[in-house]
Amino acid sequence: MGYYSPPTAYQDDPNILLIGQDFDGHWIVQENHGLAEGCFTTREAAVRYAEAERAHFPGALVVLTPARLSMAYGHDA
Repeated sequence: MGYYSPPTAYQDDPNILLIGQDFDGHWIVQENHGLAEGCFTTREAAVRYAEAERAHFPGALVVLTPARLSMAYGHDA
C-alpha cells in the first residue's frame, strides 16, 4: 500500500483548498495546485470533501472564498 506524497515542487508553497460557488450556484472545491477538485450541490458537502482531502495534504488550509470559482475540467451537474 502506497502513501500519497505531494510533488516536491510544491513543498515551499502550502496547499490551500478553496471552497466557493460557481456562477450557476454549485459549490466548488479546488486545491491551489490543481491536485484535487470537486463540484457539490451544498456548501456542507463541499466542506466535508475539503476536510476529508486535508488528509492527503498535511497542513493544508481550507478557505471559504467569496470569489466565483469554475471547474478546471468541467462537470455534468
